[in-house]
Amino acid sequence: MTTTEIPPAEWAERLNIFSRNQKGQLISIDVLSPELGAQTEVENLPLVGLIVEPGDGGTTIAIAAGGPDDHIDHTVPAPSKVWLERNELGGEAAMQIESADGTRTIVRLMTIPPDK
Repeated sequence: MTTTEIPPAEWAERLNIFSRNQKGQLISIDVLSPELGAQTEVENLPLVGLIVEPGDGGTTIAIAAGGPDDHIDHTVPAPSKVWLERNELGGEAAMQIESADGTRTIVRLMTIPPDK
């Protein structure tokens, strides 16, 4: 795996590309908080998209997953860093977003194991 930090000026474009490339792909969302530890927020739901939302109260990154019956919106307030992880073949594997308070949200693409 290789991890590349994305400059803030490129967040909107890169999240849009990631969303377009991976729309419908099953994802998990894990939140690593200095206060609460590791928490799984989403598991095996299709990605709808990630978007940067500038606002009067500051920037947020919104992550949407699921379908009509099981839709989840996860918001990352005050993002300070964003990284893209690529697998050994160079394909997108995950997006990591760190908030100003040190909480890290990881949107991981689920891999389907090969048939045995």
